[in-house]
Amino acid sequence: MSAEASPPDPAPPTAAGPGAPRRWKSIVVTFLVVFPTVELLTRVVLPRLGPMPGLARDLLMVGTMSVTLSFVLPMINQRVRSWLVR
Repeated sequence: MSAEASPPDPAPPTAAGPGAPRRWKSIVVTFLVVFPTVELLTRVVLPRLGPMPGLARDLLMVGTMSVTLSFVLPMINQRVRSWLVR
């Protein structure tokens, strides 16, 4: 068995390339999508559904936010892409 040392791994790739948006802009867009969704759910939808067990309410919130972050946020990001990469 040889005791050869392996070469060090190259630096891991970074998510921020030359066309990647600035982090603060991504945070602003995410906030502008998440905040109204949470407000709509907690102030309009949930009160109209009446009393719900905590787990059912939480599952509704998490499910809605998952769909919002998976489908709505990318669409919004695409619409504001020119601002994001500026």
